[in-house]
Amino acid sequence: MSHRARRSVVALLPLLCLFAVSGVGYSVAAAQETDDLILEIEDVEAFARASSPRLRAAAYGIDVVAAERTSALAWSNPALAYDHEQADSFREWQFTLNKRIDRPLARGRLRDAWDGRVRAAELGSLQATRDVVAELKAGYVQVRLLEAHLDRLDGLAGLVATAADVAGSRHAEGELSGLDRRLIQLAAYTIETAESRVRSQHGSLLAAWRADLGVPASRGLVLATPVAFQSADLQNSGTWQGSLSSMPGDRAQVELARALGVQADAARPGAVPGLEVYGGYKRFEPDLDGFVVGVALDLPLFAQGKGEAARLRAESLIVESALSADRARRAGEIAALVKSLGESQSLLAGFAAEFDQSSLADALTISYREGAISLDELLGAIQIEAAAIEAHYADLATYYGNIFRLEALTGAKLVNFAP
Repeated sequence: MSHRARRSVVALLPLLCLFAVSGVGYSVAAAQETDDLILEIEDVEAFARASSPRLRAAAYGIDVVAAERTSALAWSNPALAYDHEQADSFREWQFTLNKRIDRPLARGRLRDAWDGRVRAAELGSLQATRDVVAELKAGYVQVRLLEAHLDRLDGLAGLVATAADVAGSRHAEGELSGLDRRLIQLAAYTIETAESRVRSQHGSLLAAWRADLGVPASRGLVLATPVAFQSADLQNSGTWQGSLSSMPGDRAQVELARALGVQADAARPGAVPGLEVYGGYKRFEPDLDGFVVGVALDLPLFAQGKGEAARLRAESLIVESALSADRARRAGEIAALVKSLGESQSLLAGFAAEFDQSSLADALTISYREGAISLDELLGAIQIEAAAIEAHYADLATYYGNIFRLEALTGAKLVNFAP
């Protein structure tokens, strides 16, 4: 086979390598010479708190409740009134200052209720922050695993090229059989499509992740923490179920239910549902003047406030019922996550120990060069390894996603990526 014919057999392979290299991203050394952001996984939470639009939205929720509290507790504005009466030989006029006071005996309870609603918003924001950080850490790991997957596929593409070279050199004139040529082309196509699929996933995931984290699209980004399998400490899983009530999300719902109950009590009409006081200066012409004062009490004839109190009490019961269901859901989710992590750890650890750092296809290529195995056996092994590493990286991404979700649910620290 001529050199031109041999080059045509493996024409797909250089393109594969180019694609794989272009998908990996910046190196840390190159980033240090530019304004690129170099981000370790342990820095994700601090960066997200400062820049993430999702966390800013959670913080603004507290501001909304605090503003509602200010509005609900604000005193009504006083009113300045002027009255004038005049007859043929008589004129009377007065200035008065009027002030409306609603439910004066319930104001302390109303303040307590709104303080509780603000605390509930703060605790809810804290839980939302934990949930978002868990998602961002899982996204960080998934991006890094996709990059590692591309590196492994690039290595397999090089093995296919090596197989083609060795196969061609075994023939006196470099002539490959039609079956051999077809096998090499199919193997190259398999690796190329796998790279294209992973590269697409990497690009879309990274773009969405950057937006959630708050990194401008114009700024370079390097994720510097390498990701490999780590065993999670699940020994304390039995205590996590009992600590559910101490989690910020749980406490937020408890506080909100209590605050709504107190607010309902404050809304009920009391002995003095409301009153208006007024006072001012009065003038009788031609030569008399004096002062006027008064008070007007509401008569609770139409049970105003009972409807509002019933609505708030119903909202409190809704929150309490939702809290009961949420505790059961979180308890079940924790149990399911612990079981899944325990089952997957041994499998992932075994792969990491045996196959993660070295390629089985490398050893098979040596065997192929020495003639111990055939071309179709070598290419079959390459494709088996491609399928295995795809499954491994997908399982590893799920594994770490479950770990970070469990951390958000329990407040535990299960893995440490610090160098």
